[in-house]
Amino acid sequence: MAAVVTTSATSYAKVSVIVVKYTGLPGNATDWIAIAHSGDPATTYNAWVYTGGAVDGYAFFIAPNGGPHPTVPITPDTDYVARAFENDTTTLLDESPTFEVRDGVAADLIYDVPPPNASSEYSVEQRLALPGDYITRNVGSSNYSFCTCEAAAPTIHTESITPSIGQLIVTFNQDLQLSGPALDLESWYVTHDDDPDAHDVRLTSMVVGVDSVTFTTTPQTDGGLYRLHLPNWGITSPAFGIFTGDYSLDFVGVPTPVTVQMVKVVDVHRIDVIFAIAVDETDASDPTNYQIDNGLTCVSATKITDHWYRLRNEPRQVDATTYTITISNIAAK
Repeated sequence: MAAVVTTSATSYAKVSVIVVKYTGLPGNATDWIAIAHSGDPATTYNAWVYTGGAVDGYAFFIAPNGGPHPTVPITPDTDYVARAFENDTTTLLDESPTFEVRDGVAADLIYDVPPPNASSEYSVEQRLALPGDYITRNVGSSNYSFCTCEAAAPTIHTESITPSIGQLIVTFNQDLQLSGPALDLESWYVTHDDDPDAHDVRLTSMVVGVDSVTFTTTPQTDGGLYRLHLPNWGITSPAFGIFTGDYSLDFVGVPTPVTVQMVKVVDVHRIDVIFAIAVDETDASDPTNYQIDNGLTCVSATKITDHWYRLRNEPRQVDATTYTITISNIAAK
């Protein structure tokens, strides 16, 4: 898969965090992300950071002084790009569309109350959604930098995860505010490493509530052992309380009921069964899972699609006779 680099916005205030998203990198520990002017050579950049071997992930830079490895201030201008490079070389993997850095401090990023143990010579201009990380400005100076200090706001953490048919609800201990990668559905994902017999579950949509996030899912395996992984950046409370975990939540799969959408007679020996959802091929191809009354037997069930199976019955159907098919032991795919 080719590398892709994007930024979270096309315009940033001078005091803000530039969020760079990358996917499809080779996975070397010294693959690196940089901020540069569009058109500058690969050897020229304003700030950079290693990916640490991540194939997909995020990098964060502070305008104006760069961070975490600034070389030239990221001053207001209109033609910056984010770039991904391979394995400590200047081999360019991808470059984002251009973005601007404008004068001023983003109003929604001001954090007015300094943390309890922050030095009095610093005023806190912005809290990052990372434990203990802040953007600070030395009083009387225009230089902004990281500051590590205790959070002033109460911390936020997960309270529970509740699976149901085609759904997951994650509840937090207080009101919730998501930003950056936490608003990206791809940053939340489900694995089943402890249960190889469980089938894959994907999250297909998310709705953010006051103190919860609700996901719709593809069908879960009944009793399957699953783990939901949460993003490591972007979960806070409205008061910028830091997220303390959990970053993964275990749950047991709840089955999606299999229902039949349509049954259609093709001819005297064939019947089409169309299910409302994709079904397990082994189950649905077993003719013993279809019982037909009035003297007919299902002798085969052939897959047409994940939802559609064609049955063959013996002997032939009799004109003007009503038949009932009873279907059992077929699970969702």
